[in-house]
Amino acid sequence: MDVLIVEPNADLAALWQRHLEREGCRVEAVTAYQDAMNILRMRAFKAVIIDLKLPEVAVFSLSDFAIYRNSDVSIITVSPDRFFSDGAIFDMIPNVRSHLQTTLDPADLAAVVGHYSRAR
Repeated sequence: MDVLIVEPNADLAALWQRHLEREGCRVEAVTAYQDAMNILRMRAFKAVIIDLKLPEVAVFSLSDFAIYRNSDVSIITVSPDRFFSDGAIFDMIPNVRSHLQTTLDPADLAAVVGHYSRAR
């Protein structure tokens, strides 16, 4: 399964990438909006992990473009804080399957990606 990680913290993105690859995923990890858009122009992904620390316009345009490329894509948002703990993110971005804190265990992220990507 193809997964795109858009995480400004390169070390965290690399940690998640290694873990997902051990689970059998093909993973691209980028730290910037423009890099993510360039990759999305070239290929579609089954899951896209987007950190909400990116500027708001970047989060929305990335998720919209990922959905345009693959209408069944699973969007998984992550954030270092509890700002969206009320579930509002599910109303704001189509295809959001889960919202997690960036402090999560990489195995939990892999389980969420696997669950929502295989279910579609």
